[in-house]
Amino acid sequence: MGSAGSPRREGATLRRLRGSQSRGRRHRRSRQFPEKWHDIGRFHLSDGTLTGWYTNIIKPVEIRGDLWTGHDLFLDLWQPVEGEPVWLDEDELDEASRSNVIDTLTRKRIDNERLIIDLQVEAGAWPPPIVRDVDLAQARVLREAFG
Repeated sequence: MGSAGSPRREGATLRRLRGSQSRGRRHRRSRQFPEKWHDIGRFHLSDGTLTGWYTNIIKPVEIRGDLWTGHDLFLDLWQPVEGEPVWLDEDELDEASRSNVIDTLTRKRIDNERLIIDLQVEAGAWPPPIVRDVDLAQARVLREAFG
């Protein structure tokens, strides 16, 4: 169990709308979708070369003022620029389900989110354009303008 009685990996991740304060596992260039059951990070080499996208399945982010709280739901997707996407941490999700860290309804929602993402991957529509089409230079400009 993590702090405040939260499960080991389901602990809250805190982010500030303005600034870079955070707690938890986050990506350098991450896109939060407050109404969605996922967030997506772009990964780059130190020279700026895009290597791929990392999708976390999460509970929708709760926003209270400038505090964003989200809960990781174990299942992740790594989609390299070159190569096939790979679902990660399925064993951890299964264990969380068996031990009731994840309830039945949440597990069904996770499985549904995975199915939706798989269909979009097959159609060449994953990650969404807002993540795929905004390159590192544009993300830095946006960060300077809004953060």
